[in-house]
Amino acid sequence: MRIVTFLLLAGALLLTLVSLLIDLRGADPGSLPCRIGLCRKDQILDTLKNRPSLTNHADIIGFRRLIAMAPADAYAWAALAEYLNSDSSSGSRDARKALDRAVELAPEVAHIRMRRANLCFETGDKNCVLYDGREVVGQTANFDGILFSYYKSLNVGLDDVLEWGLPKEARAARSWAIYLTRNANSSFHILRTWDWLRERGLADAATVCRLTHELVRKGDPETAWRVWSDYRVAAYGQQDGTDRLTNAKFERQPLESPFDWSVTPQPGVSFRREGGLEVSFQGETNLSLANVRQVSFVRSGHHRLVVDVAHEGLTTDQGPYVRLFDAEQPGRLSVQTEMFRGSAGRRTVAVDFVVPPGSRLLAVQLERRPSEKFENKIAGTLHLYRVSLIELNAKGHAISVAGTKGQDLHR
Repeated sequence: MRIVTFLLLAGALLLTLVSLLIDLRGADPGSLPCRIGLCRKDQILDTLKNRPSLTNHADIIGFRRLIAMAPADAYAWAALAEYLNSDSSSGSRDARKALDRAVELAPEVAHIRMRRANLCFETGDKNCVLYDGREVVGQTANFDGILFSYYKSLNVGLDDVLEWGLPKEARAARSWAIYLTRNANSSFHILRTWDWLRERGLADAATVCRLTHELVRKGDPETAWRVWSDYRVAAYGQQDGTDRLTNAKFERQPLESPFDWSVTPQPGVSFRREGGLEVSFQGETNLSLANVRQVSFVRSGHHRLVVDVAHEGLTTDQGPYVRLFDAEQPGRLSVQTEMFRGSAGRRTVAVDFVVPPGSRLLAVQLERRPSEKFENKIAGTLHLYRVSLIELNAKGHAISVAGTKGQDLHR
């Protein structure tokens, strides 16, 4: 019994030493240790991959021997395909056959399908790229950018991408919408994709916010507004069809879109949503305020800024006020309400103005300038019950936002 145990231990030690030696010297599939099965598949693959020449005929023979040793190993077939594709004497046709076999063996492995998608892109096979791309982006987000760039480089039609290049799941569809927004030159394609998302119930708040931010950044506020106005009517519960501002009463936690309120914390002042927006100045600093803001897409013509407001005990000569200005060229348009100082009960302040030709994106912002007086630390409370932006017709009547959406996009 001891002799058997000793022989088993000696055999195990010998196999370990052989494996270490193979690791150091490499595993040639044609060598005696590999032919009798002492080489692991990963050792053979590492040896073949690390050879200086990728097109050596011996390498191809080595890979074929590896395939013979492991006929069901998808990675071995994929590695063979990589070498065949780099060998001018074999070409991409044999590589494609090897990758087809790899995908057949491991259809759910994204890395294997991605290798075939890479080869199909090299050969200009659009259908193959769409087919494998659809499967890959359905499994992982790691290759979204690469595959979407393949679609773009191969000039795949948008309808084909939506029909064949995307799986029926939300993540990939939203990722495509964001990629297209960043890279497309045509607003038509962006809106077509947006409608496609919306029709399938895939247009969530996070995606809408990213789309609108990206479109405004690219200088396309019109398309951004179309996306946002669709979303706020369908899902956000916009109550007043004439108001071009969203969440005018501060009833809901703002979404991270330029078309909703941005309320940025600041020392010396606090904000609370309570029947509107309550702004409490703590009397600690002579602060400059410009951190409650929203933008809106507008057309040239008559408009009205409406502020429903009350305030109590606002100190210093520099009180807060609401200013509206051209977000792209501030010098082109700037209007503001009166300063709110001291105490006053709830009232409505309205400012009529004309948006000049060329202005598209207006910012509405709560501001306060620093005081130059000795007593300059502002205290008190401002309550904004509502802030609205209304477009007016020639008779001074409000124009419905929903009713002019088509004109916004096609004027």
